[in-house]
Amino acid sequence: MLNSLFGAFLFLLLIVAMLVVYVYVATIVIRYTLFFLRYLKPITRTIIVIMFILVTMFNQTILTAVGIIWFVIWIIYLFYKNRDSEKGWFKEKIKDLIIPPKEMFLVGSRKTVMLFVVGLFLINTSYWLKERAEWVNEKHAYLDAKEYYAVGNVLLFYRAISASILSPENNLLQPLEWLQRAIVSKGVSLIPKEDAEWAMWEYRFFWYLYIRNTHIPKQAHNLLGKIVTYNTYMKPWITDMLDDIYKGLDDLANKPMKDAVFENEKYLAYPTLGMYYDFGYAAYYSKNLNASGSMYNFVKVEDAIIPLQNSVRWMEKMQSEWEAHPEALKEINAKPRLQIAQQTTILLNLMHILNNKMYQGTFRCDDPWLLKVYPYSKAFNAKDAPLTKVSEEEQFIYTVANRQLEMVSYTAYKLCGYERLKGDTSNIVEEHKDDPVDGNITIVYQLYYYAKKGLEEHNKTQNQIIRGE
Repeated sequence: MLNSLFGAFLFLLLIVAMLVVYVYVATIVIRYTLFFLRYLKPITRTIIVIMFILVTMFNQTILTAVGIIWFVIWIIYLFYKNRDSEKGWFKEKIKDLIIPPKEMFLVGSRKTVMLFVVGLFLINTSYWLKERAEWVNEKHAYLDAKEYYAVGNVLLFYRAISASILSPENNLLQPLEWLQRAIVSKGVSLIPKEDAEWAMWEYRFFWYLYIRNTHIPKQAHNLLGKIVTYNTYMKPWITDMLDDIYKGLDDLANKPMKDAVFENEKYLAYPTLGMYYDFGYAAYYSKNLNASGSMYNFVKVEDAIIPLQNSVRWMEKMQSEWEAHPEALKEINAKPRLQIAQQTTILLNLMHILNNKMYQGTFRCDDPWLLKVYPYSKAFNAKDAPLTKVSEEEQFIYTVANRQLEMVSYTAYKLCGYERLKGDTSNIVEEHKDDPVDGNITIVYQLYYYAKKGLEEHNKTQNQIIRGE
């Protein structure tokens, strides 16, 4: 325990040191920017500094481009202004423009700096001791690991605020994430591998920063900010995160957890974690499919539905378990969004599974995955459903499950005679009945014709078997 306490304290010192570095660098950058623009009018300089800060926060690619363009314009301006100057003027002007005085790097007196550092240390130590009192006690298991969990929460406080202002994967925040990973790695190493608690650490310190707002990493977007679903591959770290989330979903559903507090919290985390994985995997996941993230490629890989089938099984298992945990059930019943997330995840997973089966020609009217859709859809749209307990705006967002299931509903109605699901009011498939079926999906409605063809061939084969042909 003492070794872990000492290790956690060393990490606390690193956190404070890193915060000091961040504050120092930010101060120097702002002061240097003002120095670089000192010849401009105050109002112009202020506008440029504000733009510089905003661009730095939200788009570092644009920052680089703007910086280069600004520098080129400034050089052209210098040449024009000094076109009649003597030889050697350019070197002197550039030195005067970009080389700051040494005093710029002195951000305050020694006493002021020491007071700031000591104050920062005391504030973070107080926060750490509060977290330690909460996590290092008899209510928890693996107390050596919890020493690192407590200090990890100190760093997470700053990362969560920064990620809310910027975005979780902003390069400016990478040093903080590296330090967080070092803390988590040390703590998790003290937890037995057969325990699923590691996944709750990952959820707390990394995944939740994306999941809390269903944040899709910017690297998965094109320049217009729209989700890339055709020919752009995801960055390796994003697909690695989805792989980790999948492993976490597996372990949380199927491995024991000794810590009773985390055992309860995993039920609260699971619905949104599962929903985020579904969004990431089926919408633009590319690594495991060896293709672009488009659904039109997703349906071409038969085994691609296996993780989604597992996800449905695990979600159902977790639901049966939390119903046997009074504390978790009470909290979940009080949070309709968690219930909606669980229902939405299952329905969307079923939609992706059945879309894949349509293309593969394995869509069947008695398919257990198809039969699951109807009770889940009715529960989702019931008069007293969790969906009715949130705002109309949220209802519209969550009813994406209704809209996405339209293709499944139409196909089951036309080929199997099943009732239509709520939200399926369109006959738009009829408008595309002449579309060629050549193996390349261009619109989702073509899936109906793949399903129809596959079912006809299956029925023909079954009839031949019955006739003994």
